Amino acid sequence: MDCLILPEKAEIPNGLDESTDSIVHVSSVVMRKLSGLESTDSIEAIALMKIPASFLNLDDNQKHCKNWFPSAHRILVLDGIQVMSLHFQM
Repeated sequence: MDCLILPEKAEIPNGLDESTDSIVHVSSVVMRKLSGLESTDSIEAIALMKIPASFLNLDDNQKHCKNWFPSAHRILVLDGIQVMSLHFQM
């Protein structure tokens, strides 16, 4: 992990304090800008990470596509997502 971005009063999660090059605390305004969300109440952290070279496997027919997109620009990682289920009684 290259950088861990936390809300200004958040504690550093156990185990991440030594495995991160840089830890930055930012205001809710900055978190909102970085996340692209209107509300940052549910955001616990944003992490900047490099994509491993082994992440992308191409066959001979696709080897030229790296020229189109030399590097991945955005990856969205979701954790702790809860889906509300609606129960109807008949």
